[in-house]
Amino acid sequence: MGVKVYSLKKDGENSITKNFKVKEFRCRDGSDEILISIDTVKILQELRDYFKKPININSAYRTPQYNKKVGGASNSQHVKGTACDINVQGVTPDAVASYVEMFYPNTGCGLYATFVHIDTRGYKVRWKNTGSNVVSGFGLGKLYEKYKGEEEKEEEMTQQEFNKMMDIYFDDLAKKNPNSWSAPYREWAEKNGIINGDPDGNKRYMSHVTREEAVKMIKEAIDLVK
Repeated sequence: MGVKVYSLKKDGENSITKNFKVKEFRCRDGSDEILISIDTVKILQELRDYFKKPININSAYRTPQYNKKVGGASNSQHVKGTACDINVQGVTPDAVASYVEMFYPNTGCGLYATFVHIDTRGYKVRWKNTGSNVVSGFGLGKLYEKYKGEEEKEEEMTQQEFNKMMDIYFDDLAKKNPNSWSAPYREWAEKNGIINGDPDGNKRYMSHVTREEAVKMIKEAIDLVK
């Protein structure tokens, strides 16, 4: 994961993505240094694009001193610059957590009454209300109840509707940018012709791999070694 160091004084007004500036990730104690994970910001931007609603960042980077002051865990992802506590205006925390559950399995995600914790630690952890209340995951049903006050009658999903939903899911997945940590491996695979992409040149790194695609890549890798 790519964590960058910024200065609140020098970089505060600079944009990281189209909707997020450096200063939004500052430590609340007023410290100048800010650690920010670009992978975490990427997730926030994709949340912003999906829900089409502003995101409030309640807590992002914390200095070790400030983290201790507010009672944070000694190994908190906030201290590493990989975590954000957020709420999406007009969207329930359940819906936000469901989105993270579906699209970002290798992340930390905590569901609270008024906000959601998201971090890019590189492996899956889920909890509710407190870090000690670990759960296996969050249901996906709330993903489609985006806005507060929506009370839609739950109906059975037809096979056609399910297929359409999955087509949208896989299409969205294919369009997502790969994580920064995989850059050297992607470069090697492309250089050696193992990953060529689709007819449009899209490498689809975040898509699922079919068995026929898997055996093709394995054979090409073995032939390369020979």
